Amino acid sequence: MKTQPQREAFLNLLILGCYLDGKHTLLETEEFDRIAGEIEWESSTACSLFISTQHAKAREIWENPIEVKKWVTQHSKPFTDEKEKELLIDSVEQFLGRDGFSSEEAGFLNQLRTDLISL
Repeated sequence: MKTQPQREAFLNLLILGCYLDGKHTLLETEEFDRIAGEIEWESSTACSLFISTQHAKAREIWENPIEVKKWVTQHSKPFTDEKEKELLIDSVEQFLGRDGFSSEEAGFLNQLRTDLISL
């Protein structure tokens, strides 16, 4: 991801994706930690603090389809370039697919694709 808003949005999408199937697995946690560790973080807020805060927010909304839709829409906005959109979709899909796709995760991906197309 090229910009800090894109990096933050990407992590936010992955964080919410961890909760959508109702099972936050060790595999997801390890992969998320690997991805987060590779991101070039450029913020005055430490990446770990950002992640902790966003996990708390994601836990509050993951069972509410309206709030999930708002989350996806909000965090799609930093991606305007077609290549960036493709990279985002591929990265989120690869992350979510590591433990199989639930119907909630499939809906999440469809919502992400729809929001990115409309930008």
